[in-house]
Amino acid sequence: MRKPSQSFGRRVRRLLLSPPVIIPLAAIAVVVIGFFDLLLDRFSGRIDNLLKGEVFTRSAGIYAAPKQLHVGQAISQDQLLEFFERVRATLRKRNRQTKLAALYGQQWRR
Repeated sequence: MRKPSQSFGRRVRRLLLSPPVIIPLAAIAVVVIGFFDLLLDRFSGRIDNLLKGEVFTRSAGIYAAPKQLHVGQAISQDQLLEFFERVRATLRKRNRQTKLAALYGQQWRR
């Protein structure tokens, strides 16, 4: 009597679960998981800062030289008012950016 042959599904399962297939797949999985763990470790601080909004609140004001006013300096009242208006506009813009960054941070934390 002839022995019945194995079904196609059983042969495929046996082939896929054999050591010559499982060992390389396990090695590839370990390398891929290690790579993603490295990326997560490296960039998690940056992502946290983005979500907190700290990245959006940087200002270029620290790089600009401050306007110096001296006693007796020849400056008209209009020039002085224009200077203070620019300072006020810059402060408003910075405050708005800080609030916006905080808003984005709150939305991501939910």
